[in-house]
Amino acid sequence: MCTRAGRIEATCASTDAELRRSIRGALLEQACGSRSGNSFLCERPSGKRPYVIHVLPFSPPREDVSEPRALVVLIDPDRQPEPAASLLRRVYRLTNAEADIALRVLRGDGLKPISEELSLSMATIKTHLQHIFDKTDTHRQAELVRLLLTIIP
Repeated sequence: MCTRAGRIEATCASTDAELRRSIRGALLEQACGSRSGNSFLCERPSGKRPYVIHVLPFSPPREDVSEPRALVVLIDPDRQPEPAASLLRRVYRLTNAEADIALRVLRGDGLKPISEELSLSMATIKTHLQHIFDKTDTHRQAELVRLLLTIIP
């Protein structure tokens, strides 16, 4: 993705065509009188996970703006924010070790790699994880990840 002459463009022709179609859909009223949004993936030359592109109809709060607008949101899944360890310690009363493990689970690290990286036994990691579950009122790693994603300010 780049901007050229004040316009956003995708470097791949097929993705650029999808972007143009999506922007037109967000700007033009459909037969039912509403404008539509769209979401799609944009592959990266680096081979990293693709960007997620959302194109949405946008209506500014000012009434004197009559032209339709579109909002283009580009999300880089490799740069998603995570809650600060201090926030986890404060909100859920996690210890330093529990907050560290909770953040590693959020990043998608498995328990075995966490154990190896922190030089702790699997039993210790599982004990910390159970304490995290108890303090956050969750029961599975997926629930914990969902919870942690919702507390990001």
